[in-house]
Amino acid sequence: MKPATLTNSDYLEKIHDYIHLRTWCFNGDKPAMINFTSKRCDTCKLTTKLVDLLCSEYSTVIDFYTVDIEEETDLAVELGIENITAVMFIPLNGEPMLQPGIVSDEIMRAVISKHLIEDYKSVG
Repeated sequence: MKPATLTNSDYLEKIHDYIHLRTWCFNGDKPAMINFTSKRCDTCKLTTKLVDLLCSEYSTVIDFYTVDIEEETDLAVELGIENITAVMFIPLNGEPMLQPGIVSDEIMRAVISKHLIEDYKSVG
């Protein structure tokens, strides 16, 4: 299983309607993880490969998405994505966490376990 492609309109519907709500309000029913990438970015391929693997392992409890910032420039600008690769971790409760740069498998799994899965289990 691979992450779903997320467009700006998808983001507004599934993640957060930043046009009408400036205060963070998550629309999802499961925690989410968004991989911000570009087809021309070689280092992004490493993160994408890891996110694809994590998606196959955690897709029952986390929604995974990919945003190509060259195709979704408005969304990238709105979210302040200046450098790629970047990953956003979105818990059910609380603020999203944006991690720019390459993140190791170990760190991604720790963030998923502590901030996404624990939060999801405490709500559900």
